[in-house]
Amino acid sequence: MQPDQYAWFRRALARAGAAGLTGFTGGGELTAQYLTKRQGRWHFEGFTHAGTGIVQDVEIEIGGVHFVDTDHVFRLNGTRVEAFSGLAENLFRHLRDGRVEQYRREAHALRSSWRSARFEDDWDGPVSLREDGSIMVMSLLPETPRKRRARKRS
Repeated sequence: MQPDQYAWFRRALARAGAAGLTGFTGGGELTAQYLTKRQGRWHFEGFTHAGTGIVQDVEIEIGGVHFVDTDHVFRLNGTRVEAFSGLAENLFRHLRDGRVEQYRREAHALRSSWRSARFEDDWDGPVSLREDGSIMVMSLLPETPRKRRARKRS
């Protein structure tokens, strides 16, 4: 790569990173704005399947930080689990509005505070907070009786 291509490459990497973060928080349409056709923008535009078209529909606060998330409920080895994946709200707003450079500056400035943060006391399960402001938290859900399928009588 030639030095005159460095700025373009930096922007391309920043946009790919932004697409990853908006996808992580469940933002299909937001993700599309950062992808080229070749990168699969079409997958996130227009009609999307319910599983991929999730929006930021859950907000949580951990350690005094407000996160915008989406949640998923699933079984892990038969145990019901709820997982939240998201991004600090102030950083998310920058990505939502296409301000990747502002997101990068603020996320970089917050890196040291993320490293020293202790969020486990505010949540009843594992917490993973990355230096980019993304978070994943999990918790066990109480078991509910399964509904049995109705059988046709002969």
